[in-house]
Order: sequence, then C-alpha cells, then structure tokens
Amino acid sequence: MTCQLAVVAMQTILRPFSKNHYFCPGNRSDALAPWFMTPLVNPQTRQERSYNKHHLCTRAVVKRTIGVLKARWMCLDTAGGKLLFTPEKACQIILVYCVLHNTAMKEGVPFPDPPPAENMPEYHLTAIMTRQQLIAQL
Repeated sequence: MTCQLAVVAMQTILRPFSKNHYFCPGNRSDALAPWFMTPLVNPQTRQERSYNKHHLCTRAVVKRTIGVLKARWMCLDTAGGKLLFTPEKACQIILVYCVLHNTAMKEGVPFPDPPPAENMPEYHLTAIMTRQQLIAQL
C-alpha cells in the first residue's frame, strides 16, 4: 500500500507542473536538477511555503516507500544507495518492485525476518538498548 501512496502523492502534487514528467524530491543538501527538486531554504511567499509543505509530505511518503521496499527486497538495501542504471531504467526497476510488493501484501506474503542481532554492528545494539531505556522511562 505504501508504494501506491507514493505514486499517488507524486502524481497528485507534481502533475500540474508538467504533463508526463515527474520529479524526485531531494534533501536541502542535494543538488537541484531539472528532475530532482529540493526544498527552498528560506521560503518567503505562501506559494513557496506550500511548495515546501508538499515537498516534505511527498518526500516522507517516498522515504517510507523506499524503507518498505528495502525491507522486502534486501538486494535494494545492499546496492550501496545506487541502482547502476539510467534514471529511466532505475524507475522501471523500482516500479516492478512496487508492483511485486503490492501483490505480496494482497496475497499475505510476510516480510522476511530481519538479520539476527548477533550479525548487527555494535552501534546498532547500543542504539537498541538506549531506545529501550528511553521507552522504560515513559
């Protein structure tokens, strides 16, 4: 379902700007490109604040979607953050993973189990223990 939300969000928010052309929402630290939109650092007008709000919401959906895809298709998580294909080919690959994920969700296929804790780096274990201590204080 998350993948479907990402597609709907991107189509709804970005379609008015250009027919059949979509943009990828990036971080403030990323370089602006014709296909890669970044938020405005200091929005001044209502439209600029609205753009940043839509950008933030879309980026959040996309980030959750990527997290879901990496959880189900672990080969995406080990790609070093890059699919070594053209942007068009990478989009096709991700779309196929979204379709497969949605089919798996519909059919009740569970997510793969995460790797055992003993394979996790030490900082992950420390972070887990720290989070548990914070939760215990609530």
